[in-house]
Amino acid sequence: MVDLPRSQIFVCLLEKEIYVKCTQKLQNFVNILINHFTFDFDCLEVF
Repeated sequence: MVDLPRSQIFVCLLEKEIYVKCTQKLQNFVNILINHFTFDFDCLEVF
């Protein structure tokens, strides 16, 4: 096993943190889109 310098481990953790935050934001965005479209479909069904 290679002994990584601490800074490299830190960068790895930081990138993971950023990745997780971005995927969560993306997931929220997708959920909002889905909710928006289902809402639109409900409105269409009314008319």
